[in-house]
Amino acid sequence: MMLPEICDIKTGSQIVNKKVQLMKNLKVLISDSPDPVFIVNKRTMKIHLANDVAIEKTGNQDPSGAKLGDIVHVGELSEISYPAFFNDEWFEISSERFDWENEIFLKMALKRRKSIPDAPTLNSLKNMMAVLIHRLRSPLTGMQGYLELMESNITDERNMQRYHRLTDGLERLFDIMDEMEELHEIPVGGAPLEKITMTDAMEVIEEIKREYPPNVSERIHTRKQLEGSVFPCNKSHLKKILGILIENAREHTELTGSEINVTLQSPVLIKVNHSGTPIHPELVERLFYPFVTTKANRLGIGLTMAQLLAQQLRGAVFLTDNNPTDGITFSLCFPSAD
Repeated sequence: MMLPEICDIKTGSQIVNKKVQLMKNLKVLISDSPDPVFIVNKRTMKIHLANDVAIEKTGNQDPSGAKLGDIVHVGELSEISYPAFFNDEWFEISSERFDWENEIFLKMALKRRKSIPDAPTLNSLKNMMAVLIHRLRSPLTGMQGYLELMESNITDERNMQRYHRLTDGLERLFDIMDEMEELHEIPVGGAPLEKITMTDAMEVIEEIKREYPPNVSERIHTRKQLEGSVFPCNKSHLKKILGILIENAREHTELTGSEINVTLQSPVLIKVNHSGTPIHPELVERLFYPFVTTKANRLGIGLTMAQLLAQQLRGAVFLTDNNPTDGITFSLCFPSAD
């Protein structure tokens, strides 16, 4: 930590000792944390201290004196998540403020995200899905064949209605298996895509809007807070991720018909916001786990898929607003190009 010039030797010695003792106390305070922790001057955003975990993740180079933004890509502060990209990994920042000698300092701990399952848990769930898909697809295909043979023998309207209910139910089961199979095929914890292209997000959003009927597409509004609209992501990945987030917003606003706002906030941030009912805190804690949903007719794997696809682009999806005033906002974040 930078020390002020001291004129009085005795007083200066006391000040130095006091500062040294404070630094020792701060080191003890952050040394036991399993997470990377930085002590940062709020005015200059320079790092004054880092714990051993943070130093190890910076190649065993003490980052003290460097600007936090040169070490950690920090997203926007929000009510729920404070996204941070550090050492090729996304974290949520927990920030505590303290005042000392007319300066404001921040203790910034990079916490691992509790709302995302770890790789072993997710792989275990994916293996279970693979078994279910394999065991169910063959008998369901057989049932579908028998129903098709029965159709020509149905003569009365009531039985035909029953037939259509059965075929509709079977189609829904096949859709569920297709969703599980799609999730199963996305790698977990692997390396990012070797080749990431640049994609015009505005064009992708317009494509997604065209897939909806007019009464839905007219509720989807796009806003730009930057000059361009090109993002570091492959088109197929971006369309799938934004498609999931927009469809999620559509479902939550189906009864109210309220607006869905897609905002290109910065060259590395896209937000999807709507004014639906806030998500229950118990669901927030496991939001990106598969099979977490409040919809009886939904499987609850969309956000898991969006998160895994974002990881392939070195990005992440965060829930950044969840209250009646600001609505619900999911943010697709990418690391800074710098």
